[in-house]
Amino acid sequence: MSTQNTTIFISYRRKESRAHARLLLSALQPHFPGRVFMDVDGLKPGQNFRVRLEQQLQGCRVMVAVIGPDWHTVTDEDGQLRLHQPRDWVRLEVATALGRPIPVIPVLIENARMPDERHLPADLHPLLDIQALPLDLDGHFDDAIRQLKEAVQEFLDQSDPLPAPAPAPSPPAVPPPRHSRESGNPRNEPTSPPVGPRLRGDDGTADWWKRQIPWAKAYGEKGSDEFATPWADIEIGGVVQRMRWIEAGSFLMGCDSGDSDGTADEKPQHRVTLTKGFWLADTACTQGLWQAVTGQNPSHFKGSAELPVEMVGWDDVTGLFLPKVAQRLGVKVELPTEAEWEFACRAGTQTPYWFGQGISEKQAHFDQPFDSGRTVPVKARPANGWGLYQMHGNVWEWCAGSNRKYSAQAVENPPDGQDQNSRALRGGSWFDPAGRARSAYRFFNHRGLRRQSIGFRFSLRSIKPSR
Repeated sequence: MSTQNTTIFISYRRKESRAHARLLLSALQPHFPGRVFMDVDGLKPGQNFRVRLEQQLQGCRVMVAVIGPDWHTVTDEDGQLRLHQPRDWVRLEVATALGRPIPVIPVLIENARMPDERHLPADLHPLLDIQALPLDLDGHFDDAIRQLKEAVQEFLDQSDPLPAPAPAPSPPAVPPPRHSRESGNPRNEPTSPPVGPRLRGDDGTADWWKRQIPWAKAYGEKGSDEFATPWADIEIGGVVQRMRWIEAGSFLMGCDSGDSDGTADEKPQHRVTLTKGFWLADTACTQGLWQAVTGQNPSHFKGSAELPVEMVGWDDVTGLFLPKVAQRLGVKVELPTEAEWEFACRAGTQTPYWFGQGISEKQAHFDQPFDSGRTVPVKARPANGWGLYQMHGNVWEWCAGSNRKYSAQAVENPPDGQDQNSRALRGGSWFDPAGRARSAYRFFNHRGLRRQSIGFRFSLRSIKPSR
């Protein structure tokens, strides 16, 4: 990131508010692409922090100061208040901005209040004259982020314009993502991940992407099709599986306390941040792919290679299928965690289903008679805005671990539970009722269970589509 492009500087205490700072980074970056600096994440090994700080503040137009309950009371190893030390980096950042003057927006987290004047060094006293913005990690979070974006934009509009960047080639026109508009809920438009990565390098060489994702038979950058994510195809035994890049980001996981359809283990709803992106199969694993990898087809419902494989237990998937795929591709192959699965399923939405409040057979395959119903091909229903098919219904999908107990506290990259016997299943199935197909619904069963309603989709790790 060049100095002149740094318009928004996020100041925070690492131990106190790192997770919240990353939430703000994820929220602001799409609206102000390439112009948000978060000190630790923006530094390279060996860089001088003071020099880098000065460089970034030279181009800064707005500072966002994240203030938690302990922002002004945290002490060093000798018990001295850090904020009163001349070399405290948070004090240096905020005091420098106030002295320039650079507009500072205090963002209060975890019910913090602005400190009293007697608790601040003199160079930070002007901070108390500024209206702060409370940031709640509940239903008001989105509204607070909207207010923050508007405030930042207003300050940028008032400041001197930055040098205009070189014009970039116009991206190809992107049709709207395929999804149902039956709900009429504007909050439910599937959105793109927070950052749109590029698969081709700036060096312009045709083989750059092959060096980054050598396992891919073909690929497409964001905007190359009707969905809001890059894609890359793998091929095993003549069977092609498309993978979608799910960029890092944050979302509200679980069910709102006022939702009568929600179960106890879906609550409390809480903010989850995923700091690393991953590739996720755009469909549940097909019988054709399972057959190509393992030489077997254990499914109860046969008749098409495009039907989802079922009658596979968690141990079958992780002990047989995933290791063989990893060996073929040369990358880490895993099941998604519950948080990753729900993040991908929602695709930027917060309604019970990615397509709205209600559900119909045109949108998902569910609630069929057990004695006469069956699975349908993996692409028989529309994909969400990120290009993922049938995250609701058709077959349950195994996740990486077992039940994680929810709390209201915001978390980063939450791992699944570690129960040795049970594993999480998500998405509902062809014979389960609509409520079990909801984005937030959680189901747990024995890892060895094999049913004609249970399948999976897998992810690829360790390979990023950006340099």
